[in-house]
Amino acid sequence: MIGRTIATTQMIADAAARALDNGHDLKTWTAHRIAHDLMRYDADFEGCDYTQLVAVAQLWKRGLSS
Repeated sequence: MIGRTIATTQMIADAAARALDNGHDLKTWTAHRIAHDLMRYDADFEGCDYTQLVAVAQLWKRGLSS
């Protein structure tokens, strides 16, 4: 069985800072778009569960932690 990466709000905050440096403000995106983009383009989120990542992105957008 392949292990899954468990995303945290801190991981998303770090990714959001990197994205902002590239002109993308993840706070303006939906949680689904954030999850899709991170899973597709950010190696730190390889192997994440999409549903779990959406939930964590929602927490991050609300300023909460996981």
